[in-house]
Amino acid sequence: MVSSLTTLPLENGDQLTRIEFERRCAAMSDEKKVELIEGIVYMAAALRYKSHGKPHASI
Repeated sequence: MVSSLTTLPLENGDQLTRIEFERRCAAMSDEKKVELIEGIVYMAAALRYKSHGKPHASI
């Protein structure tokens, strides 16, 4: 059983109420793009490369 003091991290595809979603977002330490659409959590995919658009910038 999960303690009431423990906040579970948000996961892509979680089904939450708006209140629970906002509570978990407030407890997140990192700045991730997360959205709640019709009760389902959507998280942006992480980019692995810091120079993602640089090769095309000189075109």
